[in-house]
Amino acid sequence: AGWTATFLGADAGGDWAAPGEALAGGAAEPEPAWLYHGAISGHSDHVQCLCTHGWRECLAASGGKDDAVLFWDVERGEAWRRLELGRSPLDLAFGVGAADASLFAALDSVPRESGQVVGYDIETGRRLFIRPSPGPGHVSCIHCAADGATLLAGAAGGSVGQLAARDGAVVFQFETGMPDVNVVSVSCDGRYIQASGDRSE
Repeated sequence: AGWTATFLGADAGGDWAAPGEALAGGAAEPEPAWLYHGAISGHSDHVQCLCTHGWRECLAASGGKDDAVLFWDVERGEAWRRLELGRSPLDLAFGVGAADASLFAALDSVPRESGQVVGYDIETGRRLFIRPSPGPGHVSCIHCAADGATLLAGAAGGSVGQLAARDGAVVFQFETGMPDVNVVSVSCDGRYIQASGDRSE
């Protein structure tokens, strides 16, 4: 039996109350109600990351320690494509805006080689680009800007790189001073980059 990715979703049309609050009719709802969508097998090792598409409501992707990414039809509980990456994906992000037909992955390092950022076409599975880590080790996290033009990648060593979503070309790179960047994002207006990570001892 393979490892499982479990999908949970709340009914957006429901009249949910925050924990401890009362619904309009006076009945208490102690916690948000989840609809169980299924536990589906496919990876042969730990599932390390998962993302859902911004507007394709049944599309999800999971990355495993088996060096693979699976595309899922969440409604049917079926995997419809498997990508063999050759190394472990640590984070996944579907593109948005101009890049919404792409999936981007932050990949782990392997002996004598640093991590990578890769982009794939969702429909064909074709690799769009591959770029080395902005830092000396693994790529920890990835984020697509709201307009879909660029990506942010955070890496071991504290580096953050901004890449073009179309071909992975480096736009700019900077050092945060942290040992590792675990989460990176850009504000909706594109003016500010936020990064968080490990603290130096």
